[in-house]
Amino acid sequence: MKKILIMFSGGVESTALFQHALNLEYDVTLAHVIHNNKSYKELGACKGIVSFTPSVKLHAIEIRKDTFDEN
Repeated sequence: MKKILIMFSGGVESTALFQHALNLEYDVTLAHVIHNNKSYKELGACKGIVSFTPSVKLHAIEIRKDTFDEN
């Protein structure tokens, strides 16, 4: 089985790519990057979409600007 990682925003394009990967029976992992307040709202949509496919893992990765700037 092929594995795929999708950077997932919950928007039209990443959701279509997610559906396409499922149709191809790929082992799908989703990553959502949180970098501002809008990203937290998008995470809710992502969780809602993923709730229909319990076998898919959704990882939320938070990038804080202050920490990012320091490194």
